Amino acid sequence: MTVALNLQGVACTFVSKDQPGQRYTAVKDVDLTVGAGEFVSVVGPTGCGKSTLLNVAAGLLAPSTGAVTVFGQPLQGLNKRAGYMFQAESLMPWRTALANVSAGLQFRGVPEEQAAAQANEWLRRVGLGGFGDRYLGPGHSDPPVDGKRVARHLASQEKSRAVHHP
Repeated sequence: MTVALNLQGVACTFVSKDQPGQRYTAVKDVDLTVGAGEFVSVVGPTGCGKSTLLNVAAGLLAPSTGAVTVFGQPLQGLNKRAGYMFQAESLMPWRTALANVSAGLQFRGVPEEQAAAQANEWLRRVGLGGFGDRYLGPGHSDPPVDGKRVARHLASQEKSRAVHHP
């Protein structure tokens, strides 16, 4: 098995917002290995550290202690081999559905025409093939937002996916 993500002895400690000077531990001594192509769910009650672990795996948060590797390499900064679909809305309302879906590809250096073709294909795959020219927001007849978020996420062609309450 090829290991895509490995967390060893990960802990994350934060300063309390309510009581400066007080610290709390969100996660402690976490070991997690995810194989390439493997599907893993982290479940638990609110506040148990699921989002913290997801942020560590995505490289959005460095662990206080422990180590994170991605395909055998130490994770430094953002995990460029993973896509991340945020819990909160993260679409750009000034861009069309097609432009939103192709954004991640263009940010990674895919030429505009190629990114648009891939984005159109992903919009079609999630049932939004006729909505590429639509905008988001009030007053617009827009396609389902979650469908656009999913299409953008899938179009990124990342080796792994981190999805936070899609």
